[in-house]
Amino acid sequence: MWSIHNKQYDFTNFKHPGGPLALSLARDRDCTELFESYHPFSSHDRLKQILAKYEVVGPLEGALPITPACIVEKQMNSVVEAGKKEDKDMPTIITETTTTTNGSSIFDWDTKSEFAKELKAVVGPILKESGTKANGERWAQLAIMLVAVLICLFPFVKGEWWTIVAFPIAYWVLCVNVYHDASHMALSHDWRVNQYATYLFPWFSSPFTWYHQHIIGHHVYTNLEADPDVHHGTVLWRYDATSPWFSWHKWQSFYFIAVWSVVCFSLNFVFDVAFMIRRSYQHVVKMIPVSDERMRWHIAGRFFAFAVTYIWPFCMPQFSWTKAIMFAIIPHTIFSCCFAFFSQVNHLIEETHGQYNKDWYKHQVITSHSFAADSVFWFIFSGGLNFQIEHHLFPGVNHIHLRKIQPIVQQLCEKHNVPYNISSTGLEAIQKYLKHLAKMAIDPNQLEESVSG
Repeated sequence: MWSIHNKQYDFTNFKHPGGPLALSLARDRDCTELFESYHPFSSHDRLKQILAKYEVVGPLEGALPITPACIVEKQMNSVVEAGKKEDKDMPTIITETTTTTNGSSIFDWDTKSEFAKELKAVVGPILKESGTKANGERWAQLAIMLVAVLICLFPFVKGEWWTIVAFPIAYWVLCVNVYHDASHMALSHDWRVNQYATYLFPWFSSPFTWYHQHIIGHHVYTNLEADPDVHHGTVLWRYDATSPWFSWHKWQSFYFIAVWSVVCFSLNFVFDVAFMIRRSYQHVVKMIPVSDERMRWHIAGRFFAFAVTYIWPFCMPQFSWTKAIMFAIIPHTIFSCCFAFFSQVNHLIEETHGQYNKDWYKHQVITSHSFAADSVFWFIFSGGLNFQIEHHLFPGVNHIHLRKIQPIVQQLCEKHNVPYNISSTGLEAIQKYLKHLAKMAIDPNQLEESVSG
């Protein structure tokens, strides 16, 4: 079953244009937000006609109700701890099914806000004209990036020292510009290109796991308790007011680079293993149903990813043990820091922390942070992630088109009094992140004592 706007559907025999993967990610869960965010400009009447063909009416004999893997029984008190005014409409308990335990919805899709209506009305025609997937310019950029990787690859395998830095940077640039758009079905209109392109980058993350963490979880519940990203590494560091505080957190503004260096290792292997065991990601996103054979292929893929990341240097006869260790550790550390930079500054600043709005479009704006909108360098190096607000509003749109709509989105936010968080440079963005990290490093008990005092 698939649940959309509190109605049940059976899409088993539906040939989705986005391919079987798009349907499988939404199976056996409330996929209202996924459905809405990936069809923002589709004809409402057309979608209604299609849905009507597959709606299941009446009792479901022999079927189980759609339930989350785990209800997150954590109070939404981050707004209070951040010292901001609590939103009276904020739900106190969040689940993967987008409802609270009392049945109220996290996001209100029945009331179409003027902001959401005008946003789609203005941006829609622009993207209809330019397209939503990679265009000729984008494919040319990706070709140049691929050439850069190939130039570095063979000297890297041979052990030339200059490639220990050059290869991971070149590989990161290609990876973030291909993998991220492909995982959002935004690289090509052909679902096969999108699906298979995600498997070209073993340094990054398992696509299977990434879909759960990023597509199903993070993009729907950005910065809320049902967002898997707010539960990552909370023992090592504290970036959310709802997370427990440990004494070593007071130094996190100084050792954050050390944490950044193991982020991709954790995504690739540590969190992945936990996901396989629990069959849910961070207890908030349940795993889609898969066969035992599919699971065996996944495990084999993880062994392959570990081998091409860390084992191959020790198989090179011309490498000393010292050189093998350096080529196994340093490149992936650089790659991991590149990923961590953009995953952190895009959502973890004081202005986006503890925010919530029942309007899904407004929520995506106020919990995201864009930066350096005019910089070609940051656009290429981040894979367009510097347009984070626009990306969260329209995840199925290739990043090449976000530069065109960014000033329009910002103007509409100003018109409708929706806070638009943007930094003019990458340096300003990291400064905001470090400021937030320093604030979260303070013992909350000391904050309470100072406030009461």
